[in-house]
Amino acid sequence: MISGIFLASSLFVIVTPGPDAALITRLALGGRGRAAPLSAAAGMITAGGLQATASILGVSLLLTADSGLFRAVQWGGAALLCYWGLRALIGAIRTSAAPATTAGSEPEPVSRPRAYVQGLACTGTNPKVGLFLLAFLPQFVPAGRPPGPSMAVLATVYLAIGALWLLVLTEVTVRIGAWAARRTVGGRHALLRWVDVVLGVVFIGFGVRLVLG
Repeated sequence: MISGIFLASSLFVIVTPGPDAALITRLALGGRGRAAPLSAAAGMITAGGLQATASILGVSLLLTADSGLFRAVQWGGAALLCYWGLRALIGAIRTSAAPATTAGSEPEPVSRPRAYVQGLACTGTNPKVGLFLLAFLPQFVPAGRPPGPSMAVLATVYLAIGALWLLVLTEVTVRIGAWAARRTVGGRHALLRWVDVVLGVVFIGFGVRLVLG
């Protein structure tokens, strides 16, 4: 059930730029250490677990009511993947056209409880998590298996990958922020822009692959 395609697909989705990554990046690049971004990450995983539970219950009802809805959800998931990819590319274009931020716009220190609430709200109010689980995970439920327990296992693995990614993102971004603070800050914006471009293209390619498959 936990196939390599599922793991790779989940990773592509998780690393796609979004509100969660933007919040972690802002907190980590502020040069205030790892406490705030890690607290925000904990809030994001908490919200992700709540959304996963709601999505699993909804998918279970859909799968048991009409098998035709399964295919409809699958096509809807492919459309969402392409949409998120286009949004990432548009964000890269806007970042390129926007003027550079001033040196005095560094964010204020954020406490751990506040960062946790920010992470909880960031993912909890983001429909990406719930909609993705609703549209994507049913494709990996083995034939003949009960959808509820199978979806629970898939969602747990998905959230675990998400937690690991947030840890990696925090560590890498904190190190980049520390390096940029000692040198020039201009290259940081170019790096984030290219990340948007690369992941946006990969995201759209995966959406097309889901439709063709």
